[in-house]
Amino acid sequence: MAKSKKKNAITIVVLLLLVVAMGAAYFLLVNRNAEDGGDLDSEEDTSIVLSEFEDDQISELSFDNGTLSMTLVYDAEAETWSDPQDPDFPVYQSKANTMRNTVSGLSATQMVTDAPEDIAEYGLEDPAMTITLTLTDGTEFTMYIGSELVTGNGYYAMVEGDPAVYVVSRTVYNTYNIELTDLTETEDAPSFSTEQIRALLVESAEFGNFEIRYDEDNEYDYSENSMYPWTIYQPYDTPVNGDSTNITEMLGNFTSFSLADCVNYNADDLSVYGLDEPSGMISITYVPETEEEETDEESSEEEVVEEEADVEEVTEVYTLYIGDLDESGNYYYVRQEGSNAVHTMSKSTLDTKMDIDVFSMVTNLPALVFIDYCEQIDIDIEGETHQAVLEHTTETDEDGNTTTESVFYFDGVQAVDESAFRGLYQDLIGFTIETELTKEWDETAEPYVTIVFHKNTEEKTDLTVEFLPYDDDFYAVRVNGTALFGADVRDIASMVESIRSYDPTIEEE
Repeated sequence: MAKSKKKNAITIVVLLLLVVAMGAAYFLLVNRNAEDGGDLDSEEDTSIVLSEFEDDQISELSFDNGTLSMTLVYDAEAETWSDPQDPDFPVYQSKANTMRNTVSGLSATQMVTDAPEDIAEYGLEDPAMTITLTLTDGTEFTMYIGSELVTGNGYYAMVEGDPAVYVVSRTVYNTYNIELTDLTETEDAPSFSTEQIRALLVESAEFGNFEIRYDEDNEYDYSENSMYPWTIYQPYDTPVNGDSTNITEMLGNFTSFSLADCVNYNADDLSVYGLDEPSGMISITYVPETEEEETDEESSEEEVVEEEADVEEVTEVYTLYIGDLDESGNYYYVRQEGSNAVHTMSKSTLDTKMDIDVFSMVTNLPALVFIDYCEQIDIDIEGETHQAVLEHTTETDEDGNTTTESVFYFDGVQAVDESAFRGLYQDLIGFTIETELTKEWDETAEPYVTIVFHKNTEEKTDLTVEFLPYDDDFYAVRVNGTALFGADVRDIASMVESIRSYDPTIEEE
């Protein structure tokens, strides 16, 4: 029993010692936190107003953050900032206003001491920053920012004429911890919808060239129904029709340009940025947005349509030149046409614009001719010939509505089943290209199949499609004398089977 009492007594003593130790630790922590500008438990507002000026009272703002020293003058009437040393310098107005507002209405989170023994202890003997506001009456307000608190909750600061050391928020330091590019206004870059774009030219030393143009009267559109208003002019030697859906999706990458920092607003030597001989260029021809003009209420709809048809479309051109990568390797130096200002633009953004899958932009239906515009088809399969004749009769009723009646013949025999003949026609025009011709091949070889579509339009552009040996998987497809792409041999074999098995005298169920 005695041993038990002794043991309990020892336990109580140990617990009392622990309580005393915890109390001492708490006392030390509270005092240290107070020295560092924090209060663990107090919810008391310890803020102290250091400056309180109206915007129109401030005429000048100066600062030195160790990297950048600058003075800005404020024009209250124009509500703009300028650099008196360089009046042409494009000051980033929003940033300058933020810098002013951060100091013009400033409160310290607390006072550390009103009589510091050694300001070097707070990093204020050689301040990290000096900020001065000059008022219209000539009064100056100067603040010095020293070291960061160990807690990371702010920075030590002093105000000229006041011996006290205060704590100001990190926001003050971060607002002035800037480089010249942060205070330089970036140029505007245009933005537009895909519907406004009429041409795109991309030149890139790394990714190659790409050029497309929009024209509803595209001479290379053999469909005769404006199926292919987009034409691809580069990188192929001969213009080819583009896939409108894929091109429109791709153009979504070119509707806006996000310029990053302005590193030089008036570069005398563009070679410093690789812009004397750019490695890339993007040029966009577009229709600018215009306000809709009011039309006379008495004008008929026909008159308005006729007037719009007579107006020639006005376009503008936006061009961006691309130079070297910056030191980080994450941004290109760029310059807009008509300006000597050099900006940066994200490498990933520009690579997305310039690295274009060109083949995916090509229509995969090179022989698309609407049946109503075709009057004859000549087919040659290694000397085996066939001919289809298409007779179209168009009638117009009293209301101006037109209807077209068609009669089809194959090898001199009238087709009894119109839908069956249309199915054969679909096989002739519906083959797809699957690859680019990248290997050496014999372009003088005799075609396996030749199909010639003769048209009935006023300006006839007959379409000749030839399938020539290329390799085991593809036939080279030569369209009106130019072979750029290949079709799957199985698809062409299926087409040939459809031709040979077609019987115009049979009516399908």
